[in-house]
Amino acid sequence: MVNSLKDFHICKITLMEKIKFLILLVLLSSCASKKIPEKKTITLLNYNIRYAQEDVGDISWSNRNVNFLQLIKDNPAEIYLFQEPTKDQVFFLENQFPAFHLIENGLRPFDSLSTHNVMLIHESLKIIKHDAFWLSETPDKISRGWDASTERICQYVLVKDKISKKEFYVFNVHLDRKGEESKRKSLELIKQKAKEINTKNLPIFIGGDFNSMEHTSQIQDFKDFLRDSKEVSLTPPKGPSGTFNFFDVNRENFPYRIDYIFVSDSIKVKKYEVIDTKYNNQFPSDHFPVKIEVEF
Repeated sequence: MVNSLKDFHICKITLMEKIKFLILLVLLSSCASKKIPEKKTITLLNYNIRYAQEDVGDISWSNRNVNFLQLIKDNPAEIYLFQEPTKDQVFFLENQFPAFHLIENGLRPFDSLSTHNVMLIHESLKIIKHDAFWLSETPDKISRGWDASTERICQYVLVKDKISKKEFYVFNVHLDRKGEESKRKSLELIKQKAKEINTKNLPIFIGGDFNSMEHTSQIQDFKDFLRDSKEVSLTPPKGPSGTFNFFDVNRENFPYRIDYIFVSDSIKVKKYEVIDTKYNNQFPSDHFPVKIEVEF
């Protein structure tokens, strides 16, 4: 019982303090219940696996495919970008990797002679959409661009992580081997298309066989658009500097870097590696795969 006006004021103040304290607890609880956005960590591996025709003996696909599978087993990733597989190799990939969505470019005739751009996307990622375009003056129809020796394609996919709900784009590129103008114009087109497609400014990866050395104008210009994952890796890059090996297991120096993965600014590259592992004293392809671990 309140015995005086002074006691009444003390009780009133104490009650108000309790109410304020309870309100503060509710607010703190509310803040704690709001999830901090998760950072997504994934691994991408880019690999020109060398088409199946022509090669005989030890470097034939029938002899290489076991070594190829072992390399993939030793280097698990959520996303694989492959260049040059033929029809039989595409079926091989589809059968060997049931936990992955296989995305084929869908533009070339699916015959035994054509080579393709193919992506394997792990089932933990949802495919939102995918498409492809020709690297030419007429990207919407089958065509050979500029001074290219053959038709070339760029494919892309928009994926969403099923847990973090993060969305991002992945582009898979294979530039012409000979035409210098084609290489320059193709990368200009890819840059233009990427800007048109990525309207929400989502994280973006563009990887593949660029058939271009680092010093070339087309690679230097492309770095003004996206960052070279090797250059921005938070840890020292691993493996040889080059990515083309000629199937030469006795060579000690590999200077020809022509395979890349480029990333947008919001992507943190934690690790970069060129994988030069030999299996049964053989390289599984005439290219080395490029692997990156990223966070965004």
